[in-house]
Amino acid sequence: MHILLTTYGLLMIMALFAYAQWKNAESLVATDMVARCRFAKAREKTSALLVKQVKKLHSDYIEEKAPKGGKEESEVEDEEEDGEGLVEILLPDGVENENDKTDKKKGKRSHLLDVSILFRDKNASIVDGKGKVAYMILKNLIESLYAKQPFYEEVKQKDPDFAEHFIDWLMLKARAELEEKRPLKKAKDLSMIDLEDPSLKEARYKIFNGNQSINDPGVNAGGYYPLYELISLQKKSHLVSFWLAPKPLLYAVFQNPDVVTEMCELRDGMYKEKKSMARSEKNEMKSADDIQKQKLEQCFKSHPTEFIDSQYFDFGTSGTKPPRR
Repeated sequence: MHILLTTYGLLMIMALFAYAQWKNAESLVATDMVARCRFAKAREKTSALLVKQVKKLHSDYIEEKAPKGGKEESEVEDEEEDGEGLVEILLPDGVENENDKTDKKKGKRSHLLDVSILFRDKNASIVDGKGKVAYMILKNLIESLYAKQPFYEEVKQKDPDFAEHFIDWLMLKARAELEEKRPLKKAKDLSMIDLEDPSLKEARYKIFNGNQSINDPGVNAGGYYPLYELISLQKKSHLVSFWLAPKPLLYAVFQNPDVVTEMCELRDGMYKEKKSMARSEKNEMKSADDIQKQKLEQCFKSHPTEFIDSQYFDFGTSGTKPPRR
């Protein structure tokens, strides 16, 4: 009997201990479930808050970039700006009006030829409209920059239409990258395209690398500029600013050195007017800007070319000093 009671007592103790352990485990599981639920809710709330903040930041950014007056929004610029060095030498001599800052922020005014329609738009046409104009100016630019260089004369002997075929190859390869969702971002990326033909590769290397920067203060008699310093793959509302365009781009448009000289002299005179009016009232400055814009556009229209329409160019002026070369 004593043994039975002892055994029964031990069993009861073990049962109570097991029950206590089970309750403790149940409590831990419940706590864990509560903790998991609370964590999930907190994560959901935090994610929603982050999404809301990101949307607000994006909305604020778009509002800041969007042109006033209900015009079409310009595409957000890439982090790196092509030809940044040239922008620095074009900065005004101690004069900069509010319009300069606004235009730079929106990315509307540029000294570079916008060729994004050729290399970042797989559906763009080059037989008419903006695509045709961009194509023709780029072709003229290549011809005028490198025509007198030995390497270019050599490829021209083999292929009289080299400039067109060169652009066509680049477009074909760039649009293939678009299909693979690997769009080119900067003009210099064009220099990395594999053209397979060894003669094309050599010409591409020299065209995109040049042997003298457009920013160099000196002039090299046998020098030629790299193409990437004069073009951009960043989409803008106009192909180029006639106020900021360097001489090689003006020549690519007009194909006439006398017209280029006339345009440059007109810009220089306007810039001097702006410097003398730097402290004038804003209304007077705005009126002067409008008049100068009309003069610049009129100069363009007085020298028409067969394939170019004024709607594709920016004739606005600013306090930024136009380039002299």
